[in-house]
Amino acid sequence: SVASFANHALELMKFGAPAALIEGALIAGQDEIRHAQACFAFASRFDPEGKTYAPTDFPIGSSADIAETMEGMAGRLSGEGCYGETIGTVLAARQYFTAKDPQV
Repeated sequence: SVASFANHALELMKFGAPAALIEGALIAGQDEIRHAQACFAFASRFDPEGKTYAPTDFPIGSSADIAETMEGMAGRLSGEGCYGETIGTVLAARQYFTAKDPQV
């Protein structure tokens, strides 16, 4: 998610990561924003009632959930990046092969 990449960039700064790693996280976050915009556009296009979807404010409260340790950061990233993204890729592949609309 957009918030996940922003959170990761903060964690990298907290643990003194090289600037190139922080830059990479921020660039990936920008890509995630473009992906989210495309998803909102598709959701709006296919809503049967013509509803328009758009992002809302991020409800993070007074603080972000920054890992206390590098191990905690690595654990969260492996869960999101390996497990979550793999499941998402499998689902996207299935949808790709069953979609009837050429723009999808």
